[in-house]
Amino acid sequence: MRTSAPAAAATAAAAGVAPSSSASSSASSSAPLSPPTPPSRAARRWRRWGWLMAAVWLVFLLNPLLPALRNPDRASGTVSVVAVLAFAALYLWSLAFRDRQRDAYGWALEQEPRVAWTTFASLVVLSALSFVGAGVDGAATFVFLAVYAIFALPRVAGVVISLGIVVGCLLAPFADPRLGDLDSIALSTALAGTTIFGVTATARRGRQLALAQQDLARLAVVEERGRVARDLHDLLGHSLTVVTLKAQLASRLLETGDEAARERARAEVDEVERLSRDALADVRAALAGYREASLGTELAGARQALAAAGITAHLPASVDAELPAELREVFAWAVREGVTNVVRHSRASECWVELSSVELVVSDDGRGPARSADGAPDGSGLGGLAERARRAGARVSTGRSSAGGFRLAVTVPGPAAVDVADDDEGGRA
Repeated sequence: MRTSAPAAAATAAAAGVAPSSSASSSASSSAPLSPPTPPSRAARRWRRWGWLMAAVWLVFLLNPLLPALRNPDRASGTVSVVAVLAFAALYLWSLAFRDRQRDAYGWALEQEPRVAWTTFASLVVLSALSFVGAGVDGAATFVFLAVYAIFALPRVAGVVISLGIVVGCLLAPFADPRLGDLDSIALSTALAGTTIFGVTATARRGRQLALAQQDLARLAVVEERGRVARDLHDLLGHSLTVVTLKAQLASRLLETGDEAARERARAEVDEVERLSRDALADVRAALAGYREASLGTELAGARQALAAAGITAHLPASVDAELPAELREVFAWAVREGVTNVVRHSRASECWVELSSVELVVSDDGRGPARSADGAPDGSGLGGLAERARRAGARVSTGRSSAGGFRLAVTVPGPAAVDVADDDEGGRA
């Protein structure tokens, strides 16, 4: 009796580890993974006809089947024939017809432990029964046992079982010289086991890569959602505050009944319309990912917003042309966030915006820092600003201003930077 190494290729085909297009499906942020995409045509074809590759290599079970059929003892021969046929059927079903046991990404690696161990135990019993009428030729089933163990059982258990079969076959001739043919079984088992170990390792790496790609896609979605949330907060918070103030002013002017006041109210209403259109354009640009803040534009908008709120503005006369682009943008967002907070929360009469090459400070003489019930800085706008600042290599600090109000500073760390104490840290939305 001889069993050749091509049994390794048989088991690789029987494994049914076909490429799966569902492995690269994307996922949402914190919600459960989205359903995998349908498998590709090639994957469906493999699942439908891949069992033929496994069935072809079952021809090696003729080694125990033919001696069992020729056995003059009909009882023992029948036992072995039934055992070999049952072994082939169970092996083929377990490896080639278990699509329903594939995971959500189309990979068919380890079976559910109870099913795998029960199937393996059944294969061992059938293998033992094949010896009843086929004699030592029943050892041809050992190759298939090793392959199934590596493929369907936990990796360590599969390797240990395969090594045990190889070592047992090599040592058997020392116990009984009539078992000398088992050295070919040992060689075939070693080759088959090594091949399947490589196949399953490659499949596992492919699955891990697919899951890693899904994680990256999920993180990209989370990051994009965070960007959109920050932009919408910063854009709409400022724009709607100014719109509200101007609408209130127009309403008060209309109540006076004075013609000059009505003319001014019409101008304020026109300004509200313009601001609304600008806000809509900003939102569309933010959703498209192209919106960038301009420091000069934000300073001009700050002057307008403070004037509408009746707050005296002290703003820089110009913007330093040498200021790096990344700092210009984060300073622009700081002006927008800081001035919006002054207008909405401070009840201040004056506001200062101080700008240097390493720092931007927005302060007022209002009611000072506000904190949430748990003592943390209140508001989400400063969190988004802090994230932008970190990306630009700056830091955000808050506290009480020298005029008794609120102070927001965005500072570039370095020897020339102003160190802003965080002991009185606070914030606003």
